[in-house]
Amino acid sequence: MRVLGPGKDWEVSGFVAILDEPTRSHDECVVSFRGSSNAENAMADLYFKRAYWGGQTGVEVSWCPGCLVHTGFAEAYDELKTEMLAALENLSCKRISVTGHSLGAAVATLATLDLRAGHGLAVPTSMLFGAPRVGNDHFVTAFVAAADRQGLAAPAWRIVHYHDPVPRLPPALPEGFPFSYRHVPREVYYTDENSSAFQVCDGSGEDPSCSDSVPLLSCLNFDHLTYLNVTFAIRHMPSACIASNITRFRELMI
Repeated sequence: MRVLGPGKDWEVSGFVAILDEPTRSHDECVVSFRGSSNAENAMADLYFKRAYWGGQTGVEVSWCPGCLVHTGFAEAYDELKTEMLAALENLSCKRISVTGHSLGAAVATLATLDLRAGHGLAVPTSMLFGAPRVGNDHFVTAFVAAADRQGLAAPAWRIVHYHDPVPRLPPALPEGFPFSYRHVPREVYYTDENSSAFQVCDGSGEDPSCSDSVPLLSCLNFDHLTYLNVTFAIRHMPSACIASNITRFRELMI
């Protein structure tokens, strides 16, 4: 296992680990990014001015033409990208699952596309919990195209817990507005507080019958902190998961 970060400015962190299960080959790995837990993370969330992106902030590339993404998310990914790629190479990872919650899910969205299209690595699964919108229509088009080239049934599985406000941000304004964003598909919408029922949404990323059916103003709550009945509230987490104990976490898990 290799711990990533915290990043220099936005302090996002994560890890790369081999999926050591009997049914898996030794080159299968997971990359996971942690969600917001401090003021620096919150500032990254709020830095929603868009920037060109192609695996790096301010860069436009052939596999992501016209891609504009949330600058805070992009710069947070920039801070961990080199470390992530080095860890993947060090662990001989060939097939990579990517996941994250909240800000971590936004960074995971960027990592998924960059690994697939920018580095030609197989990413069979991208599991995004409570992800905000990350980029514009061009970004979503590139995200779907990269998944199609790998023959995947869904570009990502984007899990939304009931009235979680974060997946409703930034708002989905029409293309042409300065801050226009779209969700990547495919959403899985849990339709009640207890996660007892869900709906697999259409392939648009913005299915009006899923989370888009509930306006942001009806979502001022704490649904963002619980997914599949597991809490993301820091005060309820084991000490190894809390930012103040990241050094101890390294010692235990590397």
